[in-house]
Amino acid sequence: KDSTFISLTLSDTTKYYVSTKSGKILTLNKIFEIEHQTDLSSVYIHYLDRNNYRFLSKDNETVIIDKNSNVVASINVSNKAVLVGTILYDIQKENLIAIDIKDL
Repeated sequence: KDSTFISLTLSDTTKYYVSTKSGKILTLNKIFEIEHQTDLSSVYIHYLDRNNYRFLSKDNETVIIDKNSNVVASINVSNKAVLVGTILYDIQKENLIAIDIKDL
């Protein structure tokens, strides 16, 4: 199991995590003091669930992991991708990307 894909909020349930407009994640203690700042660009964003798979995005890369946090696929789509049926759609610049994920 790769700790890279552990949920931030589950990694320490005694902390609060707040994202800011300036692209930071603030880690707060129980009295809301800032203990740590993380660049939002350095973490994966969980944006989609399908069956027992989670879709995590960083930049324009999506990593698909199973329920044990094992990577099953890595594809070039953003967290703005939309699943319609079994087709994952993403728009990048002037291109429409369509990936059939029915075999997951």
